[in-house]
Amino acid sequence: MEYVIGFGLAALIMLCLGFSLADVGMLLVWILAAIIVLTALFFTVCLFFLVASKPVKAEFLRFDDTKRFPAAVYRVDGEERRNVFPCEMMLKKKLYVEGKRKRALKSRFFGFVIDGNAFATIILGACVSIPSAYATIMWAVGFIG
Repeated sequence: MEYVIGFGLAALIMLCLGFSLADVGMLLVWILAAIIVLTALFFTVCLFFLVASKPVKAEFLRFDDTKRFPAAVYRVDGEERRNVFPCEMMLKKKLYVEGKRKRALKSRFFGFVIDGNAFATIILGACVSIPSAYATIMWAVGFIG
């Protein structure tokens, strides 16, 4: 919501400074293109984390609410590790059963856990965002000349 208000204020200022409505629309298109490319970059880094992780058995313990979004906490090799992504809210009771051991991946660099839900999010996010970013970049190259 803050982004919409921010863009609205920027558009209002641009219109007051004499920019046309087409210029404001083009700014919105370029901002969306940048967001698409940054999302693809994010999922590319996440794919690197997948490749650089080792498979482990993880036992679900609880949810950690200390950060901005709650995330699952697993016991891996006797240590508590936080999941890389926030927990799924809709299917919380079905996906996260206390004491249940499941396969997961542990990051070799940062020590966080990638559970099945995070794994699926990374794969699906990469499959959608990377081709979208490629198409966006090709559009931008064609638009610029």
